[in-house]
Amino acid sequence: MQGVADLFDVSDSRKRALLQALGLLHSSGRLEALKTLDGLLQSARVHCLSTIELYFLHDAAQLKQPLNLRNEAAVVSLLLAALAEPAGQAAAGSAGDASSLLQQLSQYSETLWPELASGDVALSGSTSGSSDGSAQGHPPRGVPAPAGSAAADFEAWAREKGVQAGITIASFGALRGCAATRDIRPGETALSIPESVLIYEDTVRQTDLGRMLMAIPNLTIDNLLIIFTMIDRHDEDSQWARYWRSLPDKYYTGLSFQEELVQQLAGTAAHLELTRAQAHLRQQYADTRPLFDMLLQAYPQFLRPEWFDYESYLWAAELWYSYAFEIEFPKAPAGHGSSQEADGEAAMAEEGTAERGASRGGSSSGKPAAHKSRSAAGGGGGGGVKAAKARRRQGGSSGGGGNSAGGAAQSSADGSSASSSGGGSSKPVMVPFACHINHSPWPHCVRYGRVNPRTRTLDYPAFRPCPEGQQVFISYGPVPNLKLLCYYGFVVAGNPHDVVPLQLEIPDGPLRQQQEAALVALGITVEHSLQDGPLSMQLLACLRVIVATAPELQLIKKKKVRPLAGPINAENEEQAVGTLRAALEGMLRPLEALPLLAQQARQGHAAAEVTTEGAAEQQLHALHLDHHQQQQTGVLRQEEAAAAAGRADGQPATGGACNENGFDADWRMSRHFCRVYLEGQRTILRRSLQECDALVSAAAAAAVSTPSGAVPSSLCLRLSRCNRIS
Repeated sequence: MQGVADLFDVSDSRKRALLQALGLLHSSGRLEALKTLDGLLQSARVHCLSTIELYFLHDAAQLKQPLNLRNEAAVVSLLLAALAEPAGQAAAGSAGDASSLLQQLSQYSETLWPELASGDVALSGSTSGSSDGSAQGHPPRGVPAPAGSAAADFEAWAREKGVQAGITIASFGALRGCAATRDIRPGETALSIPESVLIYEDTVRQTDLGRMLMAIPNLTIDNLLIIFTMIDRHDEDSQWARYWRSLPDKYYTGLSFQEELVQQLAGTAAHLELTRAQAHLRQQYADTRPLFDMLLQAYPQFLRPEWFDYESYLWAAELWYSYAFEIEFPKAPAGHGSSQEADGEAAMAEEGTAERGASRGGSSSGKPAAHKSRSAAGGGGGGGVKAAKARRRQGGSSGGGGNSAGGAAQSSADGSSASSSGGGSSKPVMVPFACHINHSPWPHCVRYGRVNPRTRTLDYPAFRPCPEGQQVFISYGPVPNLKLLCYYGFVVAGNPHDVVPLQLEIPDGPLRQQQEAALVALGITVEHSLQDGPLSMQLLACLRVIVATAPELQLIKKKKVRPLAGPINAENEEQAVGTLRAALEGMLRPLEALPLLAQQARQGHAAAEVTTEGAAEQQLHALHLDHHQQQQTGVLRQEEAAAAAGRADGQPATGGACNENGFDADWRMSRHFCRVYLEGQRTILRRSLQECDALVSAAAAAAVSTPSGAVPSSLCLRLSRCNRIS
């Protein structure tokens, strides 16, 4: 393990400037104030900044206190691990100093959660009343899986394979998750999984089926994992058979959404993402179908045609999209063979390195967040399905470069980088047991993206306490609701990582080249995002440049005005803010006219007299996998919530009970999550309009003249195109 100071990245110019502004970086480049908890926390907050957090950050002083829950979780988790290591103790000055800092940090983490949850209004959850009869403020206790169930059998298999777990699969109402089997303290490992249990390229290649598939020319790793899953789940003799049986029979992610439901999102970024993703998946299946036919002809005694229909293909694809993690494996020492050689047991490097943030949206990790979708070149009769487009990854160490907030917000779930500073490799991995732990923006574990080079295990350390019996959560990273809806099928009400992506277009005209050059010089792109909070300085600077006149562009070029620091002049600012406001209004109107929101607005009037709608919403919110909210409300029976969803839609509920993931065959929960996604987009647009008004008011209060002027019609803003799945 590196020393504490070595954990912090000072190579990024923006982070270095923040450290200097906080008085933490000596002119020699040496970090100061690392002998106190406050100095450590501030340094780590800078280090763990994701791209989206850097994008929205206005002042270094914000980092003197916790910035938000994601960043602080990454900070505490990083420091708990570092101070527990010998190198971290040496960096602290002495074992006694390290012990004292570690004790202070542990005490801080004990009180971290309520302080942040109450202090950050944007991140607070619902406060609706308890719905399961439990006392308000007391989270429900999980009920362990009954003996003889597939979940209990899977846990028995996991123990046989050497998995060390302080958690157990449990039911919270009718929603399945994992409960702590003991009091878990900050820094303790909640789950430790041997490398041999993981399902990924290396372990698949060690099976007979994997070796057979590897003999197919040009088969990509992505397709290997998908096809392996489609076949191996039916093999009773598979070493993972008991794991496969513990999984749901069907997933309800956006990739499965019916056309009618997709169309209810028309005009939004989610509609575009879902349309493209579903079309891509069907095309990939069509491209891979000849390969399936070849396998059926070659192995008719082992394979069945129904294993290769589109529904089976979709199940496997959704499994990898939803359950796979991007995991970093330490680099093997020079002179040693690969993990397939020497009986698959090549020695790993003795020391790993701290995970690095991604170039787009790096939360701390092993999200936000590049969705490290590996390119899936077709092969062996089919194009690669992006199995590696794994959405669940760990947070923890650092953020990354780049300023594209639009990209950052739609990039990785946790911001991890595909490469390691220590030369390790990052691979898509199915992690039995961990895939049963639910996601929350308010998690217990965030730093779990790297195989321990000494124990050869994948460990899930907690950064805050979880009492015995209560649900343990992990974080997939700073994932906006767009990605949660499309690739997991659920969203989080009040998601602190939600954004509305924007893309600015530079108008054609004689100033276009100068405007482009000015943006390049400022390090700004045309991709941006809106949040339920202040507007980004980068977005405002970009607008100032795009509406700038020729003389103003010359002033920018000569650095006599600084668009990132504030207005160029009153007229320019009026046009920049006015243009943004007009565009936001143009985006908000069609959004509010969508049936899911318009119908809700009509029903809202009736809800003032009849509380059915409000009760339904409270019940449905209990299923959002939101830990803070579950602390307030508990978890309802899914059957009741599904019925509530039916009432909220103004339609009778015709289906049966929900499955263990909280979804029903009538897609009522999915429709509800679509509505919550739209509500979040509406909230962000309304807040952004308020921010525009505040800018105008502030200018007026400062006695800045605001001469009237037409908003340039040549400037067009539109919802940013989602990441293409290709």
